[in-house]
Amino acid sequence: MSLDTTVPAGLARAWTAHLEDYVVSLAWSPDGTLVATASLGGAIHVLWSAHGAELTPLTGHPGGALAVAWSPDGQILASGGTDGAVRAWERSSGVGATAALGGGWVGALAWSAKGRQLAAAAGRDVVILDGDLEATGRWPDQPSTVSSLVWTADGGHVGAGCYGGVRWFEPGKNDVQRVFAWKGSVLRLAAAPNGKWLASGNQDHSVHLWRLWSGDELEMTGYPVKVEHLDWHHTSRWLAVGNAEDVTVWDVSGKGPRGRRPKVLRGVTGKVTALAWQPAGDLLAAGSSDGDVLLWRSPRAGSPCATVALGAEVSALAWSPDGTRLLVGSAAGHVTVVAV
Repeated sequence: MSLDTTVPAGLARAWTAHLEDYVVSLAWSPDGTLVATASLGGAIHVLWSAHGAELTPLTGHPGGALAVAWSPDGQILASGGTDGAVRAWERSSGVGATAALGGGWVGALAWSAKGRQLAAAAGRDVVILDGDLEATGRWPDQPSTVSSLVWTADGGHVGAGCYGGVRWFEPGKNDVQRVFAWKGSVLRLAAAPNGKWLASGNQDHSVHLWRLWSGDELEMTGYPVKVEHLDWHHTSRWLAVGNAEDVTVWDVSGKGPRGRRPKVLRGVTGKVTALAWQPAGDLLAAGSSDGDVLLWRSPRAGSPCATVALGAEVSALAWSPDGTRLLVGSAAGHVTVVAV
């Protein structure tokens, strides 16, 4: 890894770390002092967010790393990869642990709200691990590879997206507790912060909404390609969808978006490759295949208020917990922090 502290034109300050390969996943520690990265080459890095220097070398995943996730208290960093393993690094002790799940690639990780349970998607299996990486629950043989995981706000249930919809599981119980049926393949799940809605981006170019827990559903169709990028505004009123060259924002207030048209945010010249709302503000960030990061100032804005050209396809975005910095990963293996 090498570090470049050159400040891109027009930005107050920034640093860039040059990693080994395509950056597939990024995560800020809850206190904002550290960032974690996962690369398709298999490497896991933990960097100081202030200047980008590496804190400590971590054991990666032979064949490729796919996901990183900090526990809510910031004490454990979990990672998953194509080796079918979950690794955990304890910040306080520097000790690492490994759990070989054996179900297939670990492509998704999600901590429960209180951080006491870690859900992992291992191929077609959903596995629950405790902080010591001991398996406390497992639901094997889902209809297809599990593409996305999401916990309910109270940590009582975990939802798994796969072919046929969303399947809900409750730790401590053996069987699936509920199914939100869908005729196609779910690619991405996003739960509204207020716990009222679950959104899915799907292989069939659609977005689906379910009201929790009545199961009432809505479908938004007509997207040009499969939908992989979704994010909720912190108020839960707005759902942003990145697809092809457009970002659309749906108003989900009241009874939902039925009968409404989305606001279209323009300015992307390539394809949308990443999307993230500011944690407690109105800035929406999108990354593109052209290497641009675009910012819109409010859910109703039509044109971006700022554009940053970083020179390589944006592969991942993550806001700092306080919403003042944006972490950007690229297909060229670069990780950049910019002040917003």
